[in-house]
Amino acid sequence: SVPLYVSEFHRVALRYEASLGDHTELQQTLTLGLDRSQGSPSLIPLHVPAVSSRLLAARTRVAHRPADGVLVRAGVDAELSDYAVDSAIPLPGGASLFSSRQDIAVGLFADAVLDFGRGVQLTPGARVDLWGSQGTSALSADVRFAARVPLTPRLRLIDTLGLAHQTPGFPIQVAGLAIAGLKGGLQRSFQTSAGVEADLPLDITGSVTFFHNAFFDLSDVMGQAEPTGSNGSYPTDLSWLNRRALGSAVGMEVHLRRKLSKQLGGFIAYTLSRSTRHVGRRSFAAQFDRTHTLNAALSWEIGHGFR
Repeated sequence: SVPLYVSEFHRVALRYEASLGDHTELQQTLTLGLDRSQGSPSLIPLHVPAVSSRLLAARTRVAHRPADGVLVRAGVDAELSDYAVDSAIPLPGGASLFSSRQDIAVGLFADAVLDFGRGVQLTPGARVDLWGSQGTSALSADVRFAARVPLTPRLRLIDTLGLAHQTPGFPIQVAGLAIAGLKGGLQRSFQTSAGVEADLPLDITGSVTFFHNAFFDLSDVMGQAEPTGSNGSYPTDLSWLNRRALGSAVGMEVHLRRKLSKQLGGFIAYTLSRSTRHVGRRSFAAQFDRTHTLNAALSWEIGHGFR
């Protein structure tokens, strides 16, 4: 069999932590990355090029407890990505999508964990980001809110909502490959969830969560291009990959977990969901929609320091 593409993904992360007094902690992280991918001729007519990217990212976060029941966290992060695209591979009509360039993103973030006693906990947060690619910039503001409210000593309500932004994404996840520029702006999503969490026997924690997410200006819509050839091929003009659409996801997750500090720990999670896309008057299931998803992991401490 011939692979669609061959990818390499490398990361090196350095982290420094320090206590600045009795109530303040500092954390600094530096990340270096290198990605490389080579497309296969079997991907034609998508013509995924040979690409590489180098990453330099830094993050500083400060956590401070000004009073009992109050934790404030704030920081700044920055990311510089250098993309190199092999122009020898033809990209009909799509050269501007995957060009060599440098992208930058700088963000400020903060949140506060507020403990009102009796298990009631509220967490508001926000971040602001400045994005730049190919001489075009965009500014985004994200907000999120989480609430944890006990109903009984062993049962809790957990609600979350948030607004998030990200740059245009390529529908096929290829290491080192990303759509250039910010044509059409940033992708946006509004995410909400509500559920209950319970303490079960054998130190197991279980939860049932319902979620509904709305997506705006999506650029990952493979299904929006109608086949044009007699063999069902897609247009060779890759500009259709940068068209935008609306989307939504709704579902439910059932999750059981036991702490990894126990001799036998792990989790099992089942998700029932539907993810859809809306382009013009057409609505269809997202290409990567999975109605049923089951994940599980098990950790067993067998003794003598082995797990």
